[in-house]
This record gives sequence, structure tokens and C-alpha cells, in this order.
Amino acid sequence: MHSQDRRKWSLVRESDISSDTHEALAEMLARAYPAYAGIFSGRRSWAWARPEARMVGLADDRPVAQLGLLRQFVQRGESGERLLVGEVGTVAVDPGFQGRGIGRELLAQTATELAGLALDFGYLTCSPAVIPFYEGAGWHQLPHSSVSAGDSHTMILPLNASLSAWPRTFQAT
Repeated sequence: MHSQDRRKWSLVRESDISSDTHEALAEMLARAYPAYAGIFSGRRSWAWARPEARMVGLADDRPVAQLGLLRQFVQRGESGERLLVGEVGTVAVDPGFQGRGIGRELLAQTATELAGLALDFGYLTCSPAVIPFYEGAGWHQLPHSSVSAGDSHTMILPLNASLSAWPRTFQAT
């Protein structure tokens, strides 16, 4: 961590993000995901599903880290019961700020917020290359599931429940 990094973290509802902040987030995401830079332009600062809220890290009032949050139900395959989880997506740290522990801090801030929302689990899908990053923050890779496709792997974070409470089979709804 560098002493000149004065970071502030906040969970911001999507409807409360200003146009200027969306533009700054889009620019940061285009740098973080250059292969998808065309998706992030103008005020479009999300990729697939628009998040419900964001965990945003600011340094000197500019976004340097973010992830999107969306509450989503997964359906237990064995009983059909629905389980509300906190889906995490578009996790990014500005390339100029990587290597300073900001990603770990982003995930820790997010875990605290998700637990405070009384969610039992965090949920995400990711590429194999970043599995160790998430595991280092307490996330657990699930064996192949109906959600895993191609190079995408399912990870969960126990928050207000034990890992054993996660359904053996499930489907995102």
C-alpha cells in the first residue's frame, strides 16, 4: 500500500451514481478489461446485468476499484427451495493501482456489506486465472455445476451460513 493512496470505500445504490461517476467507472473498467473496452463507454459502466449496487473504492475522488452487486435467487436442485445470494460481478482494480492490496480490500469491504444484508452467501463466476485471488479472500470454488460453462467457474463465499449449507445442486433463477 502506498501512503499517497487515500482511499474511501462506499456501497452505492446504482440509482444514486451520477453520470460523471458512471463515465469515470466506464473509463476505469475499459482500462481494466481492454478486451471488452467497447462495452464500457459514456455512461455505460456495467457489462452484462446492470448491478443493484456497487462497492466503489475512490483514491483522490476518482474510482480505482469497483464491483457490482445484485441479489439473486439460486434454486436448490434437491428441494426446489430458493436461496437469496449476493452475486458479485465486474470486479476491477484500475491497472495503475494493481499490486497494492486494493483488490483484497475491495473483497473484504464487500464481504462485510453482504453479510450486513443478511445474505448467507456471496456468489460469482470467474475464469481459472483468478481463482487463487478469490480463494485468498475466502471464496470457495465449487465442483462443476449447472452454472459453470466453458472457462467460467463458480465461487461462493459463506457469510451468514456454513459452507456445508450450500446446496449440492443448484440453478440460478
